[in-house]
Amino acid sequence: ESDRITGAGIGHNAVGLATLTVLPIVLDKLNIKLKSNLILMGSARSLGKGSIGGIRFFLSNTKYPIKAGICVDGVKLGKISHSSTGMMRFEITYNLPPDYDWKRFGTIGAIPTLSEIVTQMQKIPIPNKPRTTIILGSMECGTAFNTIPTEGILRFEIRSESEEMVNDLKYKIQNIVAEVSSIYGIDIAVNIIAQRKPGGIPFSHPLTNCARGMLRHIGVKSWIQPDTSELSAFSDNNIPAITIGMTEGRRKDKIHEYVEISPLSKGLAQLVGLIVSIDRGCCDES
Repeated sequence: ESDRITGAGIGHNAVGLATLTVLPIVLDKLNIKLKSNLILMGSARSLGKGSIGGIRFFLSNTKYPIKAGICVDGVKLGKISHSSTGMMRFEITYNLPPDYDWKRFGTIGAIPTLSEIVTQMQKIPIPNKPRTTIILGSMECGTAFNTIPTEGILRFEIRSESEEMVNDLKYKIQNIVAEVSSIYGIDIAVNIIAQRKPGGIPFSHPLTNCARGMLRHIGVKSWIQPDTSELSAFSDNNIPAITIGMTEGRRKDKIHEYVEISPLSKGLAQLVGLIVSIDRGCCDES
């Protein structure tokens, strides 16, 4: 449309990929000549079970010295993530064996059983410091009326500023699942499908200061938020990096997700300014 682009995945993250594609043209049009090499990468295996495998593999195997990294996200303009939250992503799968004894006491099916696990998880004390949360993502069970679901999947993730707290909650949830599985005699498995270590650069790091300064210069209010993107892989390799957003958008992860066209110019200006600043040595001061 005249003021927006609508489509599944447009903000997360077709806009990010489009930004990488157009960046060489923008630099050429602005007659910007960099002293350093600039690597443009769209990394594979970023979402779900991928556990940012693409960027992890690249950083572990590249022979290029990497001075700094910028992760480009479609939404939202003004976002600056300089730190990565510790995260562990799980799938709990419920499978009723074919020879299950339906006369067994407590036979209730996948939905009540997984709901009981959720209820027990919500009783776990969650500290305010370090900041920690359990995010329940989805539950898939059942097909119709008059049936007892024999399969189900519960998806959730633990996020915390502390790696120790993530692991502590993992063990508590595994014990809850083991107890429920034992009571009902059902095969319930806990699978870790992705994880991140906490880390990043300080709020006062030159790269963070530079990003905030760029936003002030273009008249955009900065919004500081921890991230679970590829930022974690840079942190694991002791490379300073930040994540920035390119434009405004709504309905994230929905079929009618959209981004606004007008703010994209400011997002590009911020990105180009950051690249030039890194090239001129802003990260050399750290």
